[in-house]
Amino acid sequence: MLDLGVNYQARSSYEWRTDVIEDDFGLEQRRSLWSNPLGTFEIGDRTISSTDYEYLVSFFAELRGDADPFLYKDWSDYEFTSIVFGNGGTTYPLFSGRQRIRYANIISCRASGADIECEMDEQNGLLITEPVLGAFLVIGEKLKLVRSQQSDLRTVLRIATPAGDRAFDIGQITLREQRA
Repeated sequence: MLDLGVNYQARSSYEWRTDVIEDDFGLEQRRSLWSNPLGTFEIGDRTISSTDYEYLVSFFAELRGDADPFLYKDWSDYEFTSIVFGNGGTTYPLFSGRQRIRYANIISCRASGADIECEMDEQNGLLITEPVLGAFLVIGEKLKLVRSQQSDLRTVLRIATPAGDRAFDIGQITLREQRA
């Protein structure tokens, strides 16, 4: 998950896809092709520390630039919730109210203050885990599955001190939401 903290300069836009058919008389028929929009997020255009710079470079190196999708925390639309489960069983339905939880939104499964192994049967909407009591599932319901829209990472060394402290300016990074 990409998390550089709150980015006050972040921008977001949402795109819907509509099919328009026009007949010989100029009459139109419109049909929505997507039930949910795809988001585009622009982050960056700010100064970051050398620690954040190293994190960002290694993060994008691991993803091979724009090759692999990843989770992005959209701070303008982020919610954090947890669902308590664990009555000694090993399977639990994954619903939050009436909405099914997507596996991509699960941050961790925790019991007694430690992460536990869990996996999801997405076809049946079940969480599968070891037998536990009083565990909870940590969910970021507004995490977005995105892919970088550029294969390069633009940075500028802003300042370097004799003591070795450095700061970098990062350019705009455009992320496009992916269908899960």
